[in-house]
Amino acid sequence: MQCIHALVQTFVLCMLDYYNSPLTDVYFKRLQSVQNAAVRLVSAARRRDHITSVRTTFHWLPERKRMMFKMEKTAVKGILFQMLGTR
Repeated sequence: MQCIHALVQTFVLCMLDYYNSPLTDVYFKRLQSVQNAAVRLVSAARRRDHITSVRTTFHWLPERKRMMFKMEKTAVKGILFQMLGTR
């Protein structure tokens, strides 16, 4: 089970991060369905199980929140680089 979790994090979530640049709502729905399928694969959840509670056990954010987190993290890194670079 842990091997599947590591493989999904390495390959699937990495590709989701690559493709979640500013996209339309249709693409977010597709990316979210890929993430939900990955959660079901890792957790062995059934298709009818509520996926939000399963996703939170793995501490995975929904796609929109993942994108916002990445953008905020990049902005903070840029600000810190400017602050530390000027001293």
